[in-house]
Amino acid sequence: MTTPYDPAVTLYVEINDRRTLDQKRALARLLTDACVEVLGASPEDISVRFRILSYESMARGGEMLSDREARGKLKSQTR
Repeated sequence: MTTPYDPAVTLYVEINDRRTLDQKRALARLLTDACVEVLGASPEDISVRFRILSYESMARGGEMLSDREARGKLKSQTR
């Protein structure tokens, strides 16, 4: 038997701080629904935990994302 503090499935999502609360809600719902379908778990047994990463603390290809965006090489991820 699981409790709210002992979920059967825990998913960790690293996401940048430019994502909106609505985007995180939608992603949590989608991930939960997928676990229900694929694993047969109940929604209450699934925990989604977001680790918020500062956009200014992220790099790709050896270059800070904020620098890439300033030069137009990277589209903003907020919609």
